[in-house]
Amino acid sequence: MMFAKRQSHRHETVRHMSARLACVVLAAICTALFLPGGPNAALAAELSDGAAASAAAAEPMHADVAAPQASQLSIEEISRRMKVMNNARLAALAGYESQRTYRLQYKGFGGARAAELGVNAQYVAPDKIHLTVVSQSGSKMLCDEALRRLLAGEEEATQAENRTKMALNLDNYKMHVAGFDTIAGEPAYVLEVSPKAPSKFNYRGRVWVSTADFAVMRIKGEPAESPSFWVKRASFESSYKKIGDVWVLQQNVSRSRVRLGGEATLTIDYGNYGVLTTRPLASAVRMASR
Repeated sequence: MMFAKRQSHRHETVRHMSARLACVVLAAICTALFLPGGPNAALAAELSDGAAASAAAAEPMHADVAAPQASQLSIEEISRRMKVMNNARLAALAGYESQRTYRLQYKGFGGARAAELGVNAQYVAPDKIHLTVVSQSGSKMLCDEALRRLLAGEEEATQAENRTKMALNLDNYKMHVAGFDTIAGEPAYVLEVSPKAPSKFNYRGRVWVSTADFAVMRIKGEPAESPSFWVKRASFESSYKKIGDVWVLQQNVSRSRVRLGGEATLTIDYGNYGVLTTRPLASAVRMASR
């Protein structure tokens, strides 16, 4: 009887240690997997290079570029127009408030686990974001040690130095046009991108860019560097939607294969932007050109 109790206690201790280690692993993954397609990076990271803003006044803000005409543009011209348009949109966006949902699912070492946070996000231009947890469910350990660390990592990634490193431009990335596609009926360039100086804040993969207003519509890729020792392979996909004249994140899904076995999936749904404050784009163009 005593031996059986000891064995049961030992097994329970091993299970607890396995679960604890799994949470530590997921915390490391989640913190590192704030990828360039992640929250607020879409609104700030690729907009951080203001050098091209002075050209904004000379550029039409809604370039009428159909795919046949667009195919004649060089990657240098596409990149230049992206900078101009992004600076104008950044100047137009004064702030927003949205209700997000962060979901983490893990199957593998230590068993299957899940956690979810409801988060109120408030963004104030040019780079201030405040994230408040309003609800929590599932594994408390995952919520506290993984998802909440992710929120802290997101705020770190909005800092000016890191936004500059993440900016999608020819200073940071090698790029070429791989083809054309349509998303929701809208023509898009498909750009193949890889970083010139790999870091945890940049990526390699494909980027879909609107031929109409040179905004990023979708990103599908993987980190340029492994985000954690525990990760064998990681990938992500981000999608965007247009509200008025600005583009905002709609969803980000990151998947990681864990070295100890198993897979983690982090999904961020950005929900409805209940409050989104913008300035007239024409005024934004004038501001960007100063």
